[in-house]
Amino acid sequence: PLEGHKYDRTLYLFACRNPSCWNTSASWTAIRCQKFDETVEESDQIDDAPPATVPVSATDW
Repeated sequence: PLEGHKYDRTLYLFACRNPSCWNTSASWTAIRCQKFDETVEESDQIDDAPPATVPVSATDW
């Protein structure tokens, strides 16, 4: 879970491995799931730090 949040989150990505379909938008599916976790106390603190930037390019994957 993200620190200070009461939900566990998971993102499942599915893609076609067949060369005839892997380059079409219909060959990708994403499913997002979240589960409430009662054991986590939610934080009221606001983080003023800017989010970290990560360089992303077509060759990173």
